[in-house]
Amino acid sequence: MTMKKLAPGEVFDPGVLSLFRHLLYGVDANRVKLDGLEFEVIEDEEDGYRSSMDAVAVLEPGTVKGAHGVLDEVILTYSEDRRDEYSDGPRKTWKLISTTSDHVWLEFGTDYADTYYPYFVFDFYPMKEAV
Repeated sequence: MTMKKLAPGEVFDPGVLSLFRHLLYGVDANRVKLDGLEFEVIEDEEDGYRSSMDAVAVLEPGTVKGAHGVLDEVILTYSEDRRDEYSDGPRKTWKLISTTSDHVWLEFGTDYADTYYPYFVFDFYPMKEAV
């Protein structure tokens, strides 16, 4: 099975990436470079006080700054987790997880912990260096 070619400017369902292993090159603001492709996770601008993830779009090559070498091999998974018993709703996010260490590198999506004020999530978790 091969991944469909994605063109710059194309908006797509991140689920198409969940079927494959990817090389993570880096993260810059709300953009990420996987394999040879660069993506932007877009926040819904029309949401007023609330915010949520609107879409994931393909970017022109060279947009993600600081992505010069492979950080890790990752898989993309989807989860709907409740963070604690006080949350009103789930955290619906995609996660880039290391295939070798299970380290979560990136989490993006929408957190519905407060159902009246959901919020956009784009959290990058760099690997901590051993001391």
